[in-house]
Amino acid sequence: MKTELIFDTIDKEIDKRGVHHLTLSEAVELLYLEKVFNESYKQDETQFRSQLKEGKIAHAYKENGRWKIPKSRFREGQLKNSNLGMIIKEKLPYIIIATFLVLFFVYLKVTDYHNPYKKIENSDIEKIDEPVFIGDIIEDTVQNGIVKNLFRSTSKIESEGQLLNGKKEGLWKFYYENGVLESKSFYKNNMKSGITEKYSAEGEITEKGTYINDVLNGKLVKYIGGIKDKIFEYKNGKKNGKYIGYDYRYDKPYIHEVGSYKNDLMDGEWQIYDYFYNPNTNKYGNKLILTNIETYKEDKMEGRNIIFHAEEGFLLIETAYENNLEHGIRKSYCPKGVDKKKLYIVQEFAYGNEVNREPYKCKCEFPLYFKNSE
Repeated sequence: MKTELIFDTIDKEIDKRGVHHLTLSEAVELLYLEKVFNESYKQDETQFRSQLKEGKIAHAYKENGRWKIPKSRFREGQLKNSNLGMIIKEKLPYIIIATFLVLFFVYLKVTDYHNPYKKIENSDIEKIDEPVFIGDIIEDTVQNGIVKNLFRSTSKIESEGQLLNGKKEGLWKFYYENGVLESKSFYKNNMKSGITEKYSAEGEITEKGTYINDVLNGKLVKYIGGIKDKIFEYKNGKKNGKYIGYDYRYDKPYIHEVGSYKNDLMDGEWQIYDYFYNPNTNKYGNKLILTNIETYKEDKMEGRNIIFHAEEGFLLIETAYENNLEHGIRKSYCPKGVDKKKLYIVQEFAYGNEVNREPYKCKCEFPLYFKNSE
């Protein structure tokens, strides 16, 4: 298989589109269009899909049942050609010094920090009006009142909140060593109960969820760059209920996926939305279109699967899956030309293999649309 040419072609297309990845369908179609794959020789495509499923294609990953291929960072053989032994030999003195320093600081931490009755320096206490307690001494000696933990290395606040009968109660805040808020949670009887928010070291929110007795229950929102990325519903610590996934176009988020989970596994109907990408103009359209309807059971495709025309939204392919393999009747419709939207071909599949096909219903000029889908 022409590995180097395949990745070069995919990388160039990703750069051209200005996106983070191509789906498997987009990559296969591109490789045929660029004549990397031979239309009359399907072995290249078969081998490419096999290597993807076996995990042999670096950085490719599967998200919500769909393969995504990001830009590759390493080429096959790069690491093999590097003289690892020479590098280790050159850096050995630095490695020895770094190892010694790490062990030394671990020794200091074990012998010093684990003493819950270590005297608190007056200079630390004078910096804060409320009582200040460090490390385990909080739980051992303080039963009620406001408490603030300090980082021993900087004397900055590590956490602060209230104890009731020796247990966390109400709002507690936790900080990074640079002073930025890391998280804040509501506690009841020493367990998270209510809203918990988490933040990056740069101060951007990364997660907001609801807990009951230290377990996620209710909505969990995840953020990237302070903007919504995914919304889950949790019940007793597991994803159960509606899911919404966002993507970004024109510098704003849009709903990309809508589905549901049952006991942490994809379940039921999932809908995929996207903007049409025109390779001729290297631009996206301004109309959000439903592109796929997929049905899942226990994280595997099970039931109907529909693909719509990416630009105009009309029916393109309808088929069915069983245990994550195409199984049943697939109907494909012509995407454009004089026979646009007409039924083009009817095929029958048995657990991923085509076993029968009827004569062509019309003369479609674009058979590349109907290669095996993901």
